[in-house]
Amino acid sequence: MFDWLIGLLSCWLTGGLFLDGWVHNHLRSMETVFTPWHAVLYSGFAAIMTTLALARLRGLYDRRPLTAAVPEEYELSALGVLLFGLGGVPCSGTCGSASRRARTPSSAPPTCSSPRAAS
Repeated sequence: MFDWLIGLLSCWLTGGLFLDGWVHNHLRSMETVFTPWHAVLYSGFAAIMTTLALARLRGLYDRRPLTAAVPEEYELSALGVLLFGLGGVPCSGTCGSASRRARTPSSAPPTCSSPRAAS
């Protein structure tokens, strides 16, 4: 059951990724983080993160060791969720404004190392 749930949530996340990529390629004016397409992408991530966190909490509640709190196949997924979540922290709030500033000729260079900010 857990495999099916993670599979469905992964489809949600992947669908959001493709949808967001399509929008960025076809609607160049959409250069903000607050779009419905980002909402689909990040809500899929949040759903997977919540499911893995609840599985870990359930495992701890059942008095399993921390390393066995989630199914063995999902230990790297839990690490991936953590890294994905931390990946947006350093640039949050600056990437969007740096991306907009990079398009104006008289502005300062972008302050974010994101590939999107440099374009």
